[in-house]
Amino acid sequence: MIWNSKSMAVFFLKNYRKSSAFKYIIILFFLLGLLMSVLSIFFLNSIVSEFVPSSIKIIHYPKQILEDIYNFAWASIAIYLPVLAVAFFASTSISSDLESKNIYQFMTMPISKEEYLFSKILSSFVASIISVLVFIAMQFITYLLIFRSFPPLAFLNYVTVMILIIFTDTIAAMVFSSIIKKGDYGPLGFILFFLLITNVISLLISSMSGLNDSFIITNAQRLAYLVFLNVEPYFMVYTGSLSSISFNSELLLIYIQIAYTVAFLFILYSVFMRRGEVR
Repeated sequence: MIWNSKSMAVFFLKNYRKSSAFKYIIILFFLLGLLMSVLSIFFLNSIVSEFVPSSIKIIHYPKQILEDIYNFAWASIAIYLPVLAVAFFASTSISSDLESKNIYQFMTMPISKEEYLFSKILSSFVASIISVLVFIAMQFITYLLIFRSFPPLAFLNYVTVMILIIFTDTIAAMVFSSIIKKGDYGPLGFILFFLLITNVISLLISSMSGLNDSFIITNAQRLAYLVFLNVEPYFMVYTGSLSSISFNSELLLIYIQIAYTVAFLFILYSVFMRRGEVR
């Protein structure tokens, strides 16, 4: 099973690499990284001053504050990149095969439906990682240019958690892809559902009840901030504080992320196996 899935995943990944969507996403993420590099290199002090109360006059900012604001700015953009990547790679992966009837050809091959599904997950996941790592690599290089040193060890945590987020979003997008009929609706539909609807639900929960809305997936995925920076992101915006959060809070959000992944995998498998086209 593993060998068949790997071979199929390589085949699907090559198709992604040749697609226009892959080129556009790579270019988009590169341009975003380039813009952030220019802002970071030439305007970092100005950005930092926005977080410091006007009553406080600082001539030279400590390196730690510069690093924290730098990381915060880049993470503020990076947290949305997995959704954009998987929207183009994963949200159309199954629906496009169903719409074009290519899935019938795959089902005649000596592979199981489970192998086909796993290879789709793997190829979409790898394509999304490659595109997001373009932005992360530029963040790493810009850090070297500005601070003349390697990023702290927390940068590895940042990348690791980002990979976890990409995997969760890949499965979520493939659930969406296995439900819709038209592959062309996948990217926009998934982005609207993931970013708009889930955030509206979060606002309703937080405003109409005393329940904790951090269990909404879009809120839980902000753990990329927390693991990388060990700060509460919005708390810093409002108060200028860099107060750290507890390790238990970080761990809880990681557990929430893993729980979403498991739930999406179960839904994806159940929906895909019950579709008449693949029986």
